[in-house]
Amino acid sequence: MKQPSAKQVKQWTEGIKKNGGVTIKLRRLLDAFGYARRGSNTMDQIGAALRKQALHLDAAVQVKSLDDVVTLRGNAVERIGDIYRDAKGRRGPERQFKVEYGDTLLKKLKVKPLRDSEQRIVGKEYSPFGTRDAVDYLCTNNDERLVVVEIKIDDGEKRGVEQLLRYLDLVYNDANLEPYRKTYPRAILVTGQGDLATRSALRTLDPLGLIDWYVYGLEGNVLRTKKLDVERSVPAICPECGTKLAGKKAN
Repeated sequence: MKQPSAKQVKQWTEGIKKNGGVTIKLRRLLDAFGYARRGSNTMDQIGAALRKQALHLDAAVQVKSLDDVVTLRGNAVERIGDIYRDAKGRRGPERQFKVEYGDTLLKKLKVKPLRDSEQRIVGKEYSPFGTRDAVDYLCTNNDERLVVVEIKIDDGEKRGVEQLLRYLDLVYNDANLEPYRKTYPRAILVTGQGDLATRSALRTLDPLGLIDWYVYGLEGNVLRTKKLDVERSVPAICPECGTKLAGKKAN
């Protein structure tokens, strides 16, 4: 099995520690391992060699040319299909993803965009009262509970989780949503891959489990989704109301 130089491994490792990942063209990755051509067997060997160095190549990577970009990480990520790309082959943008797959995604999540009293859809890119924020989707579930849906083409990481928690608070305190205040809203984070940074953020920032996490994947033009489990440690006492929570299961 071919191996990259120690200098190259050190450079990749330092880049991952600093930025969380290293993007590299497939051509350069093959050169680093001494391969002239790509192929499934070659990529399997590269993946195995990287794992011996505690490095991981993004799962489910399907490259079409030597100039395609792949990502190296310090932890394995979970994929169930391809990441969305626009007509020019670039990842994203989220707005175009919503145009092409938004309705299908919401059906798979079993939620519906919020409608006003005249049954007009108002939940797409909803702006909570008094803010300039734009929630990807403000929906209701089968229990008529508000659900905030946020889409990230790649991963969510800490910023995505913090963003969703802020949206939940804004929605709950939105004067225009008074009829829904009987219960605190929930949220769904949809990402293109399951990564350690997002999982860690959910464990530490959302111990009550207000956010459900799904990954999406594309097989051709077919959208797939999968719910990811996140083990959370529920605090002994709720920091907001003082209610004892120890021993309760997050809902």
